[in-house]
Amino acid sequence: MKLTVETWQNNSILRAKSTPVKQTELHLYRPLSEAMLTYIKNPKNKGIGLAAPQVGINKRIIVVGLPNNRDEDRYSIILMINPSITRKSDEKSVDEEWCLSLPGLMGNVERSREIEVEWLDIKGKKMKKTISGYGARVVQHEVDHLDGVMICDKFLK
Repeated sequence: MKLTVETWQNNSILRAKSTPVKQTELHLYRPLSEAMLTYIKNPKNKGIGLAAPQVGINKRIIVVGLPNNRDEDRYSIILMINPSITRKSDEKSVDEEWCLSLPGLMGNVERSREIEVEWLDIKGKKMKKTISGYGARVVQHEVDHLDGVMICDKFLK
């Protein structure tokens, strides 16, 4: 399955709130999930996260690269189905963000430094993880896509 990233011109999909994947539908989204993982693992695509709406699918699926604790230059790529941020720290940080769907646009965005996120893996197993630092920023960015929010909505003035 070849993926094409939607850009800001396609507001109808990027601004829509994505629908959850039902447990009985998980098998239907395996090809999409594998294609998203392959896309993010390819260094020429220069992405660290991807949400299904960015490839034209209005479902709550994201792929994120989380920095390994021991080596910040290496990432673990994780597929999250129906991710839900269940806790955000009060401590915030501001950093520059960019997006595959907004090529050439960058801006400073404030995010929680630490989050707790729950999701399903491709087999339907419930997962839960506390994520901090850059990884927390990536997950929040991709979950925003699932809610129809783009980074330009969050740029600090």
